[in-house]
Amino acid sequence: MAHCPFWPQRVILVSFTDTQANWDQTVEHCANVFTGETTNADGLKVRRYAVVGTSGMATVTFYRPIGMPVPTGHSIDVLAEGVFTLPAN
Repeated sequence: MAHCPFWPQRVILVSFTDTQANWDQTVEHCANVFTGETTNADGLKVRRYAVVGTSGMATVTFYRPIGMPVPTGHSIDVLAEGVFTLPAN
């Protein structure tokens, strides 16, 4: 399991925001713990991933073609202990 010494049992949700066109060119790592996607008020896609705690992962990894911008927004949320359920897929 991934470990964060401050919150050893708490999962952190990491969010990345970008256009659908950019996400369409993004190749996800198969071990990412993807937890969902929403569309914000600006029409951009916000993708959420779980890391540390009981998620079993310490990173989020994806590939984009050379010259493509990194996602425009980043944010994190720390979940309460025991709230996270690992997705089935």
